[in-house]
Amino acid sequence: MTNASSDVDVSDMIVACLYVYSLPKCVRRRIKALKKLQAEHNKIESEFFEEVHHLECKYAAMYDPFFQKVSIVIIANALVGKEAFVKTLSVHFYDYEHSLVQQ
Repeated sequence: MTNASSDVDVSDMIVACLYVYSLPKCVRRRIKALKKLQAEHNKIESEFFEEVHHLECKYAAMYDPFFQKVSIVIIANALVGKEAFVKTLSVHFYDYEHSLVQQ
């Protein structure tokens, strides 16, 4: 049993092919050249996204310790309460600012 949408896709492809063959030969050559250029573009784009993926993986590993610290701060806020949490944060920010001044 065939799907109606696949029948439409095939018939659309046949119509497109017939249309292309009805065009002058010089136009068909340009279409063929553009298809080859598009294939080259797709290959370069594929390599680009592969490298982007590798970079995202690399930096995701670098971000993990940072996000663990953030989650500790958030959990500490929920467990300790706001007042103790604010005091803890102010101590950490003071230490951080003090270390920047010493550098």
